[in-house]
Amino acid sequence: MLNLLCACLLTMTIGKSLAQQVTDPNAMAATIAEEKAEHEVIIKANAQITTRLNDLTRIANADDKIHEILLLSQEVGQLLNDLNLATKRQASLAAWLDKVPDNREQLSQEQAFRANFRKELDKMGGEQNKLKILLTKRQEQLRMLLNRMPPPASFTTDTGITLVLIAPETAGAKKFYISSQPITRQQYQNVLQAWNNRNETAEPPLLDNPESPMCGLTFPQALQFCQAISKLEGTKANCHLPTVAEISAVSKLPMPSIAVWSSTPWGDKQGDEFDIQKRFGMQMQTVWDPAHALTEDTAQVFFRELPFATYDKMGVIVAADLQTGIANRLNRLLRELQNGGK
Repeated sequence: MLNLLCACLLTMTIGKSLAQQVTDPNAMAATIAEEKAEHEVIIKANAQITTRLNDLTRIANADDKIHEILLLSQEVGQLLNDLNLATKRQASLAAWLDKVPDNREQLSQEQAFRANFRKELDKMGGEQNKLKILLTKRQEQLRMLLNRMPPPASFTTDTGITLVLIAPETAGAKKFYISSQPITRQQYQNVLQAWNNRNETAEPPLLDNPESPMCGLTFPQALQFCQAISKLEGTKANCHLPTVAEISAVSKLPMPSIAVWSSTPWGDKQGDEFDIQKRFGMQMQTVWDPAHALTEDTAQVFFRELPFATYDKMGVIVAADLQTGIANRLNRLLRELQNGGK
């Protein structure tokens, strides 16, 4: 009951204030001056956004340009919100104006004030509606600019793994990312620690020789490691063991000194070898060994292995699709923006 009474009193107070603003000449003059002043602030803010939007072509650094696009997107959204509030407020004033009846006892000056007030409200409303359309188009323009930005040449995951962009020379092959070196024991530790903090699981054991490659992982363990990175990075991340096709496209990076797992199963899905694997229920996996750490056959850089095999000289490199690098950069810049970065 008390809440209902308070609501009624508040409505009456607001109504009285609006009624005064549309009937008292002095109040009308003050109100229209305030609305005009706020309207000018919105117009100036839009002009500044226009200038900065045109200046985007002068920003050479990709991170700086994306940062400015994100900042402009926020400011356009805020300006649209301010416009909606102004439109709502002015619509309430106009509705009260229309309720005030004309009578012969009113002074002509008061009637003129009201007529001018209504005219000014209509003028501002028309300009603001056009501005809303323009700002909505700018939001779409900024989204398109962001989507057209080239992918980063490299990116580093939150757990400290750096992946570099690879552009395969094969026609139609998609760009992807791959770790510039085999995963170190420290990087493996970082992922386990982050996973533990997120899921409140048991503390992982500390590993010695942190800068040496993390070896001795089975194929399922290597898969789980990549899946953990993806989940830690976010919904758009897709980190995985590299395919043979991806490995074949890596020619300008230093070759790993150890053997590493590939996600590609060994052999064709036909022939005697496939029949034997199927019969005994064992799927052989492909291993990449460019330095011949585990094989003496210098004519081959790939060999087959059981998925649960472990070797002291076999580790992991991580690959990721193009969207993973793009999302990583965007999330990093958004965090900087939220934390008051440049």
